[in-house]
Amino acid sequence: MTKTITSGRLIFTIYNRKTDSLEITGQGKAITNGNQYIETFEQSTDKDLLKEPVVFTYKVEGDKLSYEGGTKNMHIVEVLKKIE
Repeated sequence: MTKTITSGRLIFTIYNRKTDSLEITGQGKAITNGNQYIETFEQSTDKDLLKEPVVFTYKVEGDKLSYEGGTKNMHIVEVLKKIE
């Protein structure tokens, strides 16, 4: 998985090395509100991601962003490292 988060936007892809294929891609708005990080997808190959915002509780420690949450049907835990 690759994910790029900028000021107000995100884009991600999930690539399957075993099958050598792109599984999911998407892009949309990314905002923070207090300790919440919210992704609202505007386009995605997974139509379920377009139904509702994905809401996480997040924290930043050094060059790592970690967050946990999701939607009522999907729970996600991710740790991302800042690359410059």
